[in-house]
Amino acid sequence: MTGESNRDHDYETKRRDYASAGIPEYWIIDPEQSIIRIHRLVDSAYVLHGDFGTGTIATSPSLPGLSVDVSELFKQAAEQAWAVSRTLRFVIRISIFEFPYPAHPPASSWY
Repeated sequence: MTGESNRDHDYETKRRDYASAGIPEYWIIDPEQSIIRIHRLVDSAYVLHGDFGTGTIATSPSLPGLSVDVSELFKQAAEQAWAVSRTLRFVIRISIFEFPYPAHPPASSWY
């Protein structure tokens, strides 16, 4: 999965590295653009198999029958990210209250 900080690495560096290693296919899951970009290796270079956005089904050119509902993937990722974020906030608050100093921090400082 790509992000803003590693976009060039995912789109360019990995593409060259994977092609030279002979990896027949690679997928870039890009949550910022809400797409799955699939490349397939032809000879020694990658060609774009497709950009699959929300409302489409991403398909593998190398593995017949492998497909991903793009909307469902990003929906589940967003739900899991929210749940993780909520859990981390809870754990952090519990940890802070277990820390010995100060013994009873003012409740208003945690909002």
